[in-house]
Amino acid sequence: ASMKFIRIKNPSKRMQGQPQEPPEPTSLDGRLNATILSCYDLPDDTHSTSQPKSVRMDCLGTFVETGPPLAKHKDGNSYKFHAGGKNSGDDDGSSALSLSAPLSMLYPVVATFRVTFDDSDDLIGQFQLDQLLVNETRWIILNLRPTSSSDEVIATGSSSSPTLRVKIRMEGPYRIEIAALLKTSEAYFSNIDKLSGSSQHIVQSMASLPAKFPSAKYLLVPAIPMAAFVVVASPVLLGLLALGLPFLFPLIVVLLGAVGGAVALGAGLYFSTKNGRNKIGMVVAPLITTVIRTSTGQRLMYETGDRPSPKSLFEAVLPTNDNDMASRLLVCLTIDMIGSSSYLLPIVGEAFDLTWAPIQALAVSAMFDHVMPSLKYIAFVEEILPFTDIIPSATMGWIRQYSPLLLDKAQEIVHDLTLVPQK
Repeated sequence: ASMKFIRIKNPSKRMQGQPQEPPEPTSLDGRLNATILSCYDLPDDTHSTSQPKSVRMDCLGTFVETGPPLAKHKDGNSYKFHAGGKNSGDDDGSSALSLSAPLSMLYPVVATFRVTFDDSDDLIGQFQLDQLLVNETRWIILNLRPTSSSDEVIATGSSSSPTLRVKIRMEGPYRIEIAALLKTSEAYFSNIDKLSGSSQHIVQSMASLPAKFPSAKYLLVPAIPMAAFVVVASPVLLGLLALGLPFLFPLIVVLLGAVGGAVALGAGLYFSTKNGRNKIGMVVAPLITTVIRTSTGQRLMYETGDRPSPKSLFEAVLPTNDNDMASRLLVCLTIDMIGSSSYLLPIVGEAFDLTWAPIQALAVSAMFDHVMPSLKYIAFVEEILPFTDIIPSATMGWIRQYSPLLLDKAQEIVHDLTLVPQK
């Protein structure tokens, strides 16, 4: 950061080389953008006084090339290609490189950066592009080596190896279904925000009615005796309900279902408002961000390869690290609790198992396939069959994996407690 550069006068214009003409970009194409910032500690060859001619980026059989550096460090053999700083928003035309290709082809390959010279060997550095996150900028430092031999030691005149600083970004569109989902969600939330604003205005208007019409407060007078009657009669109503429970059970089930649906609808509407989205975002946003930053999440959101399987999605969300014993136990208990919650509504609740059974089987498969491959079938069968939800299949997998370790630990503790010091 403290190095000072001497500007090189009259740098030649940026050059581009294409061994083959790249295809015209389409809306489904990806784009690799790279800004060459600087190169440091280049080989100090006494027989050669030439500066780097350019930096070339090779990818998928096509290359683009910068012009010569803009400035040279007054002491070391280091050069600056980019006019702005690291955080500059404007990329200098002579240092900005860009290649377009289908994102599924661009994402898994290696990009090669070549520092070219007129009278000495070129230096190259390589970067695996699947280390990037789509539509996020990253600053990288590449170690350079000569093209003649990857094991050759470069004499740089300093204790540091030659390096190349690059600002790199891979851009690409969302998958078609993800883009459609985001567009639909944006329209839905926009309508909810408009409706929320209108309803809030109506509520405020109704709240101000007693002030505008003083006589309206007298409407509260009949409400007081009615409320007292409900409070006094509630024990009698509860007693009648207890006596008629066997006969009223179907009606109770319907009422509970209606109340549950109303509560779910109300919660959905609330969490669709701006305030609700902010609150739920504090909990959900970190999880979504963590999943998107994985390889599975990138394949889910963007055209970086084949779509991820349902099992791989569960592996990205659930704790699959064998050393994370406590978190895995908590998840297993939660899975079994959800599976047995259908007993809250006998007979009717069994219909819930039709939805939960495949979800439970996938979750168990993601966590315990390497320990007990047959457990996912047990989890599916016990959940899909009636009156078998009490079997804790997920917790069985946890016990199968960790019981030997826990038994060994218990034996060590018992052994230590039974030792008698020799006198």
